[in-house]
Amino acid sequence: MRTKVTLVLLLLNVALFAWILHARNRWRIEAEDADRDRHPLRELALNLRGMTIATSGSAVSLEQRGARTWNVTAPSDWLANETAVNAIIGLLQDLTAKVTLPVAGLAGSDQTLADYGLDKPEVTLTLLPAPAEPAAKPLPAVIKIGPPRKGGNRYLLSPDGARIHVIDDATVIGLLKAFAGSPDPRIFTIAPFEARALGLENGSSAAVRLRRDDESWNIETLGARADKAATQTALGQLAALRLLQKQPFVAKDAVPADSGLASGEAFRITIEGNNRHETLILGKTIAEPASGADRSWRFAKLEGREPVFRVEFPDALAETLTRAQEKLRDRRILAFEPAALASITIVTPGQPTLVLQRLDSAPAPGNTPAAEPSWQVVTRGTGAPAADRTLQADGVRVRNLISNLWVLAADRFVKDVPSDAEKESYGLKRPAREITLVFNSIGKAPPAKTLTLAVALGDGTTYATVAGQPFVYALPSDTLGRFPAVARAYRERLLRAPLPETARITALTLAPVAGGEPIYSHDLGDKQTWPQVLATETSARRRAALEKLLVGSKDSPALLRSLRAQNFVSDSFASEVLVNGTRRPWAWKLTLTVALPGAAVPEIYPLYLADRAGAEQQAGSPKDQADVVFTLEPALMDALWELTYGDRDPGPPSPNLPAAKPAAATSAPSPAAPSPPAAAQR
Repeated sequence: MRTKVTLVLLLLNVALFAWILHARNRWRIEAEDADRDRHPLRELALNLRGMTIATSGSAVSLEQRGARTWNVTAPSDWLANETAVNAIIGLLQDLTAKVTLPVAGLAGSDQTLADYGLDKPEVTLTLLPAPAEPAAKPLPAVIKIGPPRKGGNRYLLSPDGARIHVIDDATVIGLLKAFAGSPDPRIFTIAPFEARALGLENGSSAAVRLRRDDESWNIETLGARADKAATQTALGQLAALRLLQKQPFVAKDAVPADSGLASGEAFRITIEGNNRHETLILGKTIAEPASGADRSWRFAKLEGREPVFRVEFPDALAETLTRAQEKLRDRRILAFEPAALASITIVTPGQPTLVLQRLDSAPAPGNTPAAEPSWQVVTRGTGAPAADRTLQADGVRVRNLISNLWVLAADRFVKDVPSDAEKESYGLKRPAREITLVFNSIGKAPPAKTLTLAVALGDGTTYATVAGQPFVYALPSDTLGRFPAVARAYRERLLRAPLPETARITALTLAPVAGGEPIYSHDLGDKQTWPQVLATETSARRRAALEKLLVGSKDSPALLRSLRAQNFVSDSFASEVLVNGTRRPWAWKLTLTVALPGAAVPEIYPLYLADRAGAEQQAGSPKDQADVVFTLEPALMDALWELTYGDRDPGPPSPNLPAAKPAAATSAPSPAAPSPPAAAQR
């Protein structure tokens, strides 16, 4: 009994399961039919190969070429706007039928397609699906759409003619607008970052080609560097060119015979990208007002496409591209990596050779040095190597020299391939200065290389050329002044390093070189200090000056504990100096005595001073010291003024005195009288 019941229940379960499967399949089919009626074009729009929308006035056709590229095939052959194509496909997929009516039921209600405006449709939409197999030729699906009705509706006849769908008029308007905007407004579709080369050919003139190498650009036809920023700007302006929004293309019968698009007259602009290129054929200027005074209308077309269009072309861009070998050329003379510099040699006829040598090796790529590189300046005479003089270089001034070399730019390009006679006329056979840069190799870079710049003066112009390059450049007139050929222009300004804190200034003497009583002289006793000694000074200004020189303050150390030059006058010490146009002997000698920790004998630091000349005073360090003539820094110069000229300073005028009459035009101050400092003049 139980077995029979079990079998019956099992059979009932099987039957129920079969019914459920059947019902589910039926429900799925009904749901798909309902969804198909609700979205009648969704399946067609999922995999399209082409589409056309036609109205009584015009027709626009789109065709897919390749995996993702769409083209407009009518009314003109042009690249399709990807945004517009996606909008069209989206509208077709989302097109929703409010109500669906069977065409077979129209006869029973005495109605025909004419009652729905479908016998002569206002819009005909043709969709061509992609073939299921490569060799297959699918049939196009033709969808008819009637005119708008009251309530904002339209009637759509399905491709098989079996159903009429009521759709929203806004969807049809959206389709018409999307098709109208289907031509891509861009003329060049290769973006500037994708561009690998730029070719320019202006009629019968020689073609110019610019090629991108990694992060730089070169004028391939000239063998010269291109200006990266100017080239990128030109590519950006070309990428910004657009078709007109309304009536972008010119009818064939409206293109004049003298449009300038003929092969021998047109200006051809070619941009090469990744495995593709685009060429714009630019014709003559059209006598028609443009949107701006700096623009002109031109006829144009793309190579490989038939339609002619008008483009508003910037005049400055046309000038740049026409004169690309000049406008897009890098005006910088020397291209180098400053971090790789090993030495700089400056040669001037009749003068010793000057060499700036880097003392530490160049850093590896990507590494930031912990400190600025140190340099030394070497003066090489014409005699034995023992005559060479080596000094520490000032890092700031060396960096300024390197910066001036790096930014050195041509005012104009004089000659690309000059003859020997032309080089002679430019003075380049005997240059006024030759600057040679020697580089270390960095990382995987090639071995050390050199760059030699020759600068010459000829016919009132400064010319330059680089060894191994044929080009001649015209430089700014002050170029030679930027690259002085004397060691003092680059040597370290610090002549005596700051004394250690444990060092003690034990004596100071400031006396006339010609003889006579010292202006100031004192030798500290064993237990004396400078504050104690200076407290006895009766003149407040003199005491303040001595405190600055010997004691200093919390914020400013004593001025004589180190020695720094403002500028250098001569690379070697001399017994006479030029002051106010007259050569004179030194006026004073300052002698500083310092007791250094651990030293049995104190150090003596002599310093010679000249008469002050306005805002400048020269000083000299003897040959056994720094062996140099230089100008004092303002703080030290003003402190010494109080000692050397303080008794001659009349001070500020009394407010009760009448204003002084101007001096006669023939009167002149004595050349021996020094000029007062700015403070005394005020």
